[in-house]
Amino acid sequence: TQQIILQNQFYEITIDPSRGGGIVSLLDKESGKEVIQPGKGALGNELVFYEEYPGRGEGRWVLYPTGKKWYSRNYAVPGKLRQGPVSSSFILEGPFEGGGRKQEIILYERLKRIDFLSTLIDFEDKQGLYKVHFPLQIKGGRPIFQAANAVIGRSFGYDTDYEEHRYTLDSPAYQWVEYGTNALVTVKDPGTEKTIAEYSLGVG
Repeated sequence: TQQIILQNQFYEITIDPSRGGGIVSLLDKESGKEVIQPGKGALGNELVFYEEYPGRGEGRWVLYPTGKKWYSRNYAVPGKLRQGPVSSSFILEGPFEGGGRKQEIILYERLKRIDFLSTLIDFEDKQGLYKVHFPLQIKGGRPIFQAANAVIGRSFGYDTDYEEHRYTLDSPAYQWVEYGTNALVTVKDPGTEKTIAEYSLGVG
């Protein structure tokens, strides 16, 4: 299946319908940098279903995944590309674990912003968690999330079986996520000026 390109003056997004409509490339035109992490089959805007252990009361942050996951990349969809004077979008509808899904990616003219909308259709009540993956490639970067009443930088939790690793802290975003580096500290060898390490400083 041919890949689809959605773009404006700020971004060029390459979408692969044969891999569930996942994003294989997100190019920031202003910086010339690729935002999506390359290799290892990484896809942006990929819907994932996580199976969880039943009968456990979840806390505010701790989850109970079994380690089993299902990916939208396994459900090929044709999708539709719509272009207009104010915005352009890619819309897909198709099956997914526990029902169906509708996902939309929207770009706007003269606005450096991307909207991602995901809707579950005819959802069956299963013991699990739905997430949307965005494997970002930001050297020294740290994700900045909008929480309920704050904006905060968070680290990543472990994506594994709860019985193997009890620290499965999640980092949800309320409505938006920003990517980039607030402050980057570079440590160099004084003799060779070779970079030894880089550290990102985020809020929170």
